[in-house]
Amino acid sequence: MARLTVKKSSETLPDGAGAVYVLSGSLAEGAAASLRAGTSGAPALCVFDWDAVILASSDGLREWIDFLRAFAPSRSIVFRRCRPAIVTSFNLVPACTNGVAVSSLYGAFICPECQKEHDALLQVGKDVSAATGLTRVVTCAWCGNAEAELNLPEDDFFRILGPG
Repeated sequence: MARLTVKKSSETLPDGAGAVYVLSGSLAEGAAASLRAGTSGAPALCVFDWDAVILASSDGLREWIDFLRAFAPSRSIVFRRCRPAIVTSFNLVPACTNGVAVSSLYGAFICPECQKEHDALLQVGKDVSAATGLTRVVTCAWCGNAEAELNLPEDDFFRILGPG
């Protein structure tokens, strides 16, 4: 299991205030040290990019919650590009997302025709919302002929977005 790494991106946010932190590896035991070191001196707005994190262990979730409790009170936190395994883990442990906004996440879809699975990036407010769920038709990435279906019930999967 690859250790979690945290790297501050050179990406500039639209308003110029804030920083993007790119996470990779596994959210597992020992993650807290990487999180604290990687976000040292963080500004008031922090965007965490979860695209390269595909696994979260119970130890990692506990360390994330402890980190978030200490880190978030003086900051605005945004998650983006959350992978399905991370979304599912965070949905099971709501303290992982206390006070956090989500700007995008991947949905795990399956095609009813070819039965292949794929992930599709969904933009919150454009493709999905807490109030209405999925608002975009996702076409199968493999056969292109069918409307792919979310692998989990929308109410369960999109719980990370907060109350509708």
